[in-house]
Amino acid sequence: MGRHGPEAVDHTGSELASEVAALRARIERIEAAEGARLLSLNETAARLGIHRTTLYDRVKRGEIPTMRVGKRHRVPASWVADTLAAAIADMQARADLTTAELQASA
Repeated sequence: MGRHGPEAVDHTGSELASEVAALRARIERIEAAEGARLLSLNETAARLGIHRTTLYDRVKRGEIPTMRVGKRHRVPASWVADTLAAAIADMQARADLTTAELQASA
């Protein structure tokens, strides 16, 4: 993907709807994996839909909370689910705004 996380998405209403559906599917997968409460950085990058290098950069800048387990960093699955839920809410708000603008111009 050419994007760098859920907040970088900028689409029309129908594109937003399909992106919202994809993010909801990701959240469902994350919730199904709640038994594994801490995710590896590679798992986190895959669930957020960003490149692992981007994730590592964000971890270094302190933008993503991690815990050390031995020598490895882990990300709470709940943080990933909350981040995706916030992205969905933002995208839904933009989709609603786009729909309202289209209806107003019709």
